[in-house]
Amino acid sequence: MNLRTTPRVATGNIITTLPNGQQVEDLDQTDAPWWKVRTTFHGTVLEGFANSAFHEAIAAAPAAPTAAAIAAVHLGGNPSARPNSPTAQAYAIGDA
Repeated sequence: MNLRTTPRVATGNIITTLPNGQQVEDLDQTDAPWWKVRTTFHGTVLEGFANSAFHEAIAAAPAAPTAAAIAAVHLGGNPSARPNSPTAQAYAIGDA
């Protein structure tokens, strides 16, 4: 499916070609059969127009887990781990 800068087939208006199954978010359907959509493709958020004939509705994605749903863990201690030890170094979080 081609993601385009304008809601029509025209030379030079292809932003990228999205692979089959690429999920997109519907933003606007006023230019039917073209829908304005948003997607994240190779780590980049893209917005453009795609022909609705290539869209298939899917169930809503599950909600992201909240901090309360993430179990706390204890990694245990290592008495030989010290910041200046050549064999077992210890760092405060974010100091490595």
